[in-house]
Amino acid sequence: MPTSTRREKIFLLNNVLDTCHKKHIDFRTPALADKVAQIIKISGFSQPTEKEYVRLIVDALFWEGKHEKEFRFAE
Repeated sequence: MPTSTRREKIFLLNNVLDTCHKKHIDFRTPALADKVAQIIKISGFSQPTEKEYVRLIVDALFWEGKHEKEFRFAE
């Protein structure tokens, strides 16, 4: 995804979160970062940004666990 806009990235990040929810992946999931990385690869993020986005999704899942509500990325 070489020339994606901020809006497109936010859309994709929210789709990754939705996929995690559908697969019942949360902050207690063993090997959380590996599972999130697999979902991100399928979602079309480029290699250099994958690690950053894995951290964002993992942080969002931990936030959801702490606050007991769904997290959404916004503009």
